[in-house]
Amino acid sequence: MKKDKILGEIFSNIWIPIISVILSFILGLVVSYFRERIGIVSLSFALGVILIIFILAMYIVSKNIYPVSIKLLDKIMNSLERYVEKDTITWILTQKQLLEYEENLNIKDIWLVTFDIADDIPGGLYCEAVEKNLKSGVKYKYFIPKRLEAEARGGYLIEYHQNNKNLEIIYLSDDFFFLVPSLDFAIYDPLNKFGKREGYMGLPIKSNIIYEGKMKEDFLDLLIGKLQKVLQERLLE
Repeated sequence: MKKDKILGEIFSNIWIPIISVILSFILGLVVSYFRERIGIVSLSFALGVILIIFILAMYIVSKNIYPVSIKLLDKIMNSLERYVEKDTITWILTQKQLLEYEENLNIKDIWLVTFDIADDIPGGLYCEAVEKNLKSGVKYKYFIPKRLEAEARGGYLIEYHQNNKNLEIIYLSDDFFFLVPSLDFAIYDPLNKFGKREGYMGLPIKSNIIYEGKMKEDFLDLLIGKLQKVLQERLLE
């Protein structure tokens, strides 16, 4: 395996010696051509002049242009920090940042309200995190729409995790999803057993990156209350 890796590195960088040989050959021809016509002394003088011009150009750039660029960049960064403080945007996470957050939580309950659980089944972004958390005793409750595709994926999720007792799927009526078809809520420690209750919702914005916004406490209370009512009704059935 190590031998294959070494060979791979050699072949991936083989262009470096090839280009070096070609450039050396061309440079040798150029030097030979001019040496025969203007002599070695004149050629050396010309190369020396070119070298001095190059050094002067680099000196001018480093002394005048580069510091100006750095100062300009510093001004831009200072302006950004003045108008957007670092701590003011902690309420928004990318989907990958939320995944890291979920992987490092020390809680026992996660509730997910989602129109589509594609990210949680094999091949999805959250699949490994869900599997790891289930094995460590975290209880997952999925609230998904009662539709054929969602039910099929829900059944696949239960089968994949071998009917893990910590995984439960609750089907909601379409009334829950009437406003935002791609509804997506993640609630951590919903009953606040560990004092770490937080909720994030997918933001319905047009972007290549999926963003998750932290929910306000009053909205979180309302949502958890609705879900608890669904769970109570389910027990009475």
